[in-house]
Amino acid sequence: PHVIVSRTPLDPPTATQFLNQYLTHLNALPPDEAVIAASKDIWGADTGKYPFRHYGFAGMGPEERQEYAASIYEKEVADAIHEFETKNFPASLVHIEHALALIEYAHKRQDFKQLITLAVETTFEVSDYKNGIFFQQKLLDALTPETAASERAEAEYRLGILHSRLEHFDTAVKHLELANRIWQEGEELDRLAEGMATLGVVRENMGAYTAALEQFNQSFSLYREIGEMGHTAFQYRRIGRIYYLRLGRYEKARENFLAALELYRQQGDPQGEAEVLYEVGLTFEKVGLFDQAAERYQQALSIAKELDDPMLLATGDLYLANVAWFQGNYQTAFQLLSQADKKAEQANDAQLRIMVKNTRGLIYWTLNDTDKGLLHLHDAVTLSRSSNIQTELASSLNNLGLIYRQQGDHATALDNFQQAKALYESLKSQWGLGYDHRNIGISLLALERLEEAETHFLKAEQISSDIHNVINWVKALLELGNVNKALARPDQALGYYERAHELSQRYGIKEVEWRAAAGKAALLREQGKLPEALTWLTKGVEVVEGMRAALKIDELRNSFQTNKLDLYGDIISLLITMNRTDDAFNFLERSRSRSFIDLLGNQKLSFKNEGDQETWNRINTLSSTLTSLKSELGSYDKPPADLQERYRTTKIRYEEAILDVKQQNPGLSSFVSVDPLDLKGIQQLLSPKVGLLTYFLTKDQLF
Repeated sequence: PHVIVSRTPLDPPTATQFLNQYLTHLNALPPDEAVIAASKDIWGADTGKYPFRHYGFAGMGPEERQEYAASIYEKEVADAIHEFETKNFPASLVHIEHALALIEYAHKRQDFKQLITLAVETTFEVSDYKNGIFFQQKLLDALTPETAASERAEAEYRLGILHSRLEHFDTAVKHLELANRIWQEGEELDRLAEGMATLGVVRENMGAYTAALEQFNQSFSLYREIGEMGHTAFQYRRIGRIYYLRLGRYEKARENFLAALELYRQQGDPQGEAEVLYEVGLTFEKVGLFDQAAERYQQALSIAKELDDPMLLATGDLYLANVAWFQGNYQTAFQLLSQADKKAEQANDAQLRIMVKNTRGLIYWTLNDTDKGLLHLHDAVTLSRSSNIQTELASSLNNLGLIYRQQGDHATALDNFQQAKALYESLKSQWGLGYDHRNIGISLLALERLEEAETHFLKAEQISSDIHNVINWVKALLELGNVNKALARPDQALGYYERAHELSQRYGIKEVEWRAAAGKAALLREQGKLPEALTWLTKGVEVVEGMRAALKIDELRNSFQTNKLDLYGDIISLLITMNRTDDAFNFLERSRSRSFIDLLGNQKLSFKNEGDQETWNRINTLSSTLTSLKSELGSYDKPPADLQERYRTTKIRYEEAILDVKQQNPGLSSFVSVDPLDLKGIQQLLSPKVGLLTYFLTKDQLF
């Protein structure tokens, strides 16, 4: 023990200056010598001016300090290793920090690399990535020009991963690219393959999906070159997920997932097999092939039951709940969601639980019970925040915004969309930003803040075109047409509608294609160009009548200004204005037929006649496959020849199936295509002296 006392009163700044100098010298000197050195720094060589005196234990000598520090150091290192091995990681980290503080005194500098490496491993275990970066940077700074290139690459690689965990994506990419460059120069192909894959993951998280796909393909090629087939299966899945999630190429995604499935089966890996079966199912679900999707989910669920894996079980129940929901089996969907939630809680998987809550909220939304929908979505937001899962938080906030928008509470919707946008900005997700700028624009348009809305639609269009998110790109162009129409800029509006129509036609995005045609028609009608307006409205109707029934949730999410009945209403009222009442009647009957198909939606219908059931299933499968292939063709500038051939073949089979059902089973025809009787046909069915009164109601007129 010792004390340091000033013989005379000192002002606070001088006392503080002395204390700082003293603590600096204490790193290298015993206490009594540190007092003298600090005093000399301030008052010079004249010891008579030194106000501070040291009383008590002068401190250990150099040999004593080393011996004492070494004994404590060895104990701290032993305790750190013991706590790490027993998985008490927080305690292990405390002992490591103590050991690092003593390492110079104990003259154990040779242990620095191993001790820092253990510190980084420990921070990974407790997800303390900020401290992990601190320790890893210390290790990197300690490397010398003589350090082996491979060792420097590993240090850069680890630092890149740590930065990516904190979503410092630009910094992460810099370190990972440097590591990969070193491995490439040293021809360390196994490490380069892993480094490329990791860089792909980071770019994927950034929303740079085309670049991520390129990295995954390079990694895939390297793994195949060195014969690491275990890694190859996972690379197939990574590539498949980008095709599925971001590029809308579901056939290509399925091709990669099936390749991974085959490898997992060859390797005897049931968990990998179950996981990829779920992914194969998702590619079917996305294009409306729900029976095929459910079949894969059930196969995966059987494996999950054998493994007794709660996370796999929860995933299967969640995915089957989605299929039940999309087919209108709401009671089954809710039951499966309850099972999924219990198993996700058992697996301690917060992300799955958030997904369950979001799904439950959206189902209530499609059932028009928005109060219950909001309740579950607010729960999803709360759990996302407490779990610090930023991507799920952004998704949950977006879902809340969609329901508030449908309720007409555009201010609250706008607030939720803006919160989500802020998250996507911090995540550097261009994909998410594109969607949120469009959502914000729609809310501002509803609030009649037209110039602000236009700004966000322009940002959505620019971002989405840059990253080739075609679906959001054409929707943003459509909204730019709408907002310019509201701003009384008909020429600009026409330009945007034409561009939206051209691109949506090229990429097979029918929901936008017919609305762009309708938007252009409305402007032409206002300009008195009635025949041209009729031409464009007819184009829109032809697109609608070639579409399969859309999921209600997709319609709600899009929040388009017009629906199919509006389109028919516009063409009917235009024909009446043009005194073409017979044609108006025919389109009225076609609107009823289309409404019937939409009413059926994607529900799984059961027919008494087995032949009718088979025909219904075949036509729906062909329709969904045709839509999927058309969309996939549009995602390429130069589509592969085999894909073009499959589209042509499927189109022919679909058209033949429709023609066959019209000829052989007219009763079933109305379930699958818009083909009602025209005015003349109906008149021929009426008995003499029997009249038929038909009326048509618009917003402000009765015809």
